[in-house]
Amino acid sequence: MFITATQQDEKYTSLTPPQKAAFDRAMAHAAKGDYKKATDSFIKDSRDIGFANPWNMQVRMPDNVTVGHFRQILLGFCSK
Repeated sequence: MFITATQQDEKYTSLTPPQKAAFDRAMAHAAKGDYKKATDSFIKDSRDIGFANPWNMQVRMPDNVTVGHFRQILLGFCSK
């Protein structure tokens, strides 16, 4: 999935404060290169605040994932 920077910003802006907090926590882990912890954090937070179904989050990270690519993946799971 590829979404432009503008689309990413629009999607991020549309998130509720709890959704943004979950997203930001996950991205903080991703920025440190810990994509597993980022994914786990995002799934846990998503379940806790009820904005995504963890069973639908089939997240597979390639070995060469970047923070930018990870951001796109997470935004793909975020819903209004």
